[in-house]
Amino acid sequence: MCSICGGKQPYIRKTAFKELPEVLVIQLKRFGWDFSNGRGKRVKNEDRMEIPYELLVAASSDKNDDDDDADDAKMTKYRAVSVLMHSGLAATGHYYAFVQPKGRGSTWCQFDDHRITQISAVDQNRMFQSLSQHLEKRKSSSSSSSSSS
Repeated sequence: MCSICGGKQPYIRKTAFKELPEVLVIQLKRFGWDFSNGRGKRVKNEDRMEIPYELLVAASSDKNDDDDDADDAKMTKYRAVSVLMHSGLAATGHYYAFVQPKGRGSTWCQFDDHRITQISAVDQNRMFQSLSQHLEKRKSSSSSSSSSS
């Protein structure tokens, strides 16, 4: 809450690394609480989310932390090897995972309780969208909208 107006303010939450780990595990909080009925109720964030197959990350420099200029920083490329999924409601549901087993090339498998099935290249493409393609789409759509003005 803002100490001046008492209202909520937009913010950006950041995590900075001085050194990047060999294996980067990212866990997103996709559950929250709804207090609109006076009692707290756990709710699930159902917004669509695209997961990049590759992610470029820069370690934080000792310079101004708000400086988004990562040109000077050494970039580390991480490649997804596993994605844990949840289906169902916030209070109940089912977890399953997509995993790229080591030594199996580009093959991905779905681990769902006792069933392990290989997933097709089409399903892999649905699950991932490369970061460069995602950024390229955003870049081209913003440049076409600015050039039409």
